[in-house]
Amino acid sequence: MKKTNRRAPGSWLRRCLWGLLVGFVILVIAGLTAPKVIRCHKDPLLGYWHHLGQISWALTTYSGENGGKLPPNLETVGSSGDTWTYFPEITRQDRPDSIIVALAKSFSKADGTYLVGTGPHKMVLSLDGRRILLKEADYLKCVRDQQHPSWKSWKRIESPDPWEFLTEPLWHTGRELVSPEPLAPQEVRKYIRQLNHSIKTTRWDASGELGDHGPPDKDVIDALLQALSVPDAGYHSAHGLARLSIQDRSVVPRLITVLESGDRASAYWAAVALEEIGLQNARAAILPMTGKLFAEGDIPTTAAKALAGAGPHAADAVPQLIELARSDRSWASKCAVIALGRIGPQARQALAPLKHMLESGHGNRIDLARALCRIDPAQASELVPMLVAEIKSQQSSGKHGQPMDHAFFSAIDLLGEIGPQATAAIPVLQANLKGSAAINAAWALWRIDPGFSETATRTLTRYLTVSTRRPDRLDQLARNTGIRQNQLHSGKPGFDHSFAARIPALGALWQIHPDKRQALMPLLVTLLREWEREKVLKKLYPNARTALPALHALLESEIAPDLRTLAIEVKRKIETTDPGRW
Repeated sequence: MKKTNRRAPGSWLRRCLWGLLVGFVILVIAGLTAPKVIRCHKDPLLGYWHHLGQISWALTTYSGENGGKLPPNLETVGSSGDTWTYFPEITRQDRPDSIIVALAKSFSKADGTYLVGTGPHKMVLSLDGRRILLKEADYLKCVRDQQHPSWKSWKRIESPDPWEFLTEPLWHTGRELVSPEPLAPQEVRKYIRQLNHSIKTTRWDASGELGDHGPPDKDVIDALLQALSVPDAGYHSAHGLARLSIQDRSVVPRLITVLESGDRASAYWAAVALEEIGLQNARAAILPMTGKLFAEGDIPTTAAKALAGAGPHAADAVPQLIELARSDRSWASKCAVIALGRIGPQARQALAPLKHMLESGHGNRIDLARALCRIDPAQASELVPMLVAEIKSQQSSGKHGQPMDHAFFSAIDLLGEIGPQATAAIPVLQANLKGSAAINAAWALWRIDPGFSETATRTLTRYLTVSTRRPDRLDQLARNTGIRQNQLHSGKPGFDHSFAARIPALGALWQIHPDKRQALMPLLVTLLREWEREKVLKKLYPNARTALPALHALLESEIAPDLRTLAIEVKRKIETTDPGRW
């Protein structure tokens, strides 16, 4: 009889089970013997997971506001057995399992530069937010050399003339920057085909390219309108249509049609596009948007935000907004409260229900206070003590290292909006001239008392400076070792602060100093060009509204057509910046 090589089915099953068992045992042993650096624990400082960039920001912000000291929570890290771990984005390509671990003893006491880590890589944090990774030997060397008195940190010396930045060439390059070229016809056709590609990232990229660079022609508009219902393409399509509406008036009525008769996905993204366009620019959409305040899904929140942008033009929606404000849909309720405030005195019938919500301890207390002040300014003086208490409560909450929430910034902004009636808040605003709320506090102080013009100017101009940074200890480490660098500045001149800080600072100075407006205009143009290059849509905060008068003035002047379109786009975006943040 002929032999066969076939085995019984049970033997293969036993082999598979044994293989799985052995693999499991190996994983258990590897996990138990693995270095502590690849085990994950909750962050004891902030209470939740953070990327390296976020923890760098949290630490440097806290240190900058507290004389270079670290949060006291760090003193207990390690002794209690907790480990502070992160999965930093900058190491994933080199070592996907690389985690930075911070222990209290790993921070130096020298010059405001901190060394962090007990794993195979160490991190250096500096107060200006730069960071680099070191190998073990380089780290140990730096620990020793760091204590040497010859190494001292370099700090920017403040000029006696706060307006010195106006002469900086970097602030006068805006008109020279070339606008991005629109897509060529063959590229347009390619991206339109890709809007329905089977790979979602391809759909995402295609809608982004058409939205940012597509020409305002019929094919692009038709494709983006159809893509509103395509998964992973709706977001960019909505933003693209909002941009194209500046040049093509047919976009708004077509978006209204989609809002009223499209499926849920396309109706939602049509609402997002109309919100970004601003209902003050698309008044025909106010009625259909009011009809969406109680729709399913996320549309009611977007509808409330859009109506907030319409301001007094949305007065007919007040009854529905009051009902939504009273609902248990927290974010939609918040935006409805804000919308009532932006409608202003024409929403007077909302005073009683809003007061009741505030007195009953509703969570959106600062939004309610702002709405009451805007509907009836006589309410303001009664609300100042509550706003001051809100600011003080967050500063003394014991949440060391945690950034203040939006109620904190909103309370400061509202005190400025109240104006001279808020003089009792001057001390708490002065206390916030350093730290993350400096721009808000400086602007509020001047609005309450113009006598603070010099104080506000000194604070605000710091956010518009340009520096050529001299080499310091981090540069020495980068030169003398084989470390990987991240966010080490070059020796070229660069802005000292982000776009998000510079635009409200410039807008505030433009209003405080009418005599400087002509000199500030080139700076505004530079910011617009930066917007065009970077598309910093997510880096705008409500205090950017200080720049609106400057943008209006720019649009009334003689400017090139491409710059006019850009100024309108930025103005719309600032006007419709998420009202839920206020």
